[in-house]
Amino acid sequence: MTTHKKPNRTQARQNETRAFELRARGLTLRAIAKELGLSPEGVRKVLKRVDDRELAALSESYQNLKVAQDSRLETIISESFEAWFKSKEPLRRVRQTTNAEGEEVTVNEAIEREGTVAYLDRARAALADQRSLWGLDVQAQEQEEYFNIADITRAIVARSDAYDRRLAEESAKPDPTPDVHEDV
Repeated sequence: MTTHKKPNRTQARQNETRAFELRARGLTLRAIAKELGLSPEGVRKVLKRVDDRELAALSESYQNLKVAQDSRLETIISESFEAWFKSKEPLRRVRQTTNAEGEEVTVNEAIEREGTVAYLDRARAALADQRSLWGLDVQAQEQEEYFNIADITRAIVARSDAYDRRLAEESAKPDPTPDVHEDV
C-alpha cells in the first residue's frame, strides 16, 4: 500500500496554476494528469478548487460593480428629481426699464412654469435601469396569472359540482352492510 504525501500549499498553488494553464490550452484531464503526475480525479479536484476560487472572486467583483452602478443610478435619480422640482419653480427675472415719466425702474417678474418633463423621463429611465440591475424586472409570462372574479366564480362552481357528483355517486352505491332482520 502506497501512501501519497499531501502537497504543501506552495506545491498545491503551483499545481493549480499549471493545471489551469494546461486546461486553457485545451488539454484533457488525462493529459494534464500525466503532465502534473496526478490522477485525472486529482486534476479534476485541483481545477474545481481553482474554478470555485475564481467564481467567488468574480461574484464578489460583480456584486461590487452592481453596488457602484446602483450608487450612480441613485445620483441620477436624485438629481433628476431635484431638477424636476426646480423646473416647476417660477422663473424670476429682474430687469431695469424706464417708466412713462422717464425714471429708471427695477421690475421683478415671476413667470409660472409647469416643469420640464424630460427630467422625469430621466428619473424614470434610471429607476428602470436600477430595477434591471437588481433583477427586479419580471417578464409578463413569469408573473402570477391574473384572475378576475368571473374566473374565480367558475372555479368555485366547478369544484362544487364535482363535490355534488361525488356525493351522488357515493349515495347510489349499495350499502355494504346487509340489513339484518330478526324474526321474533
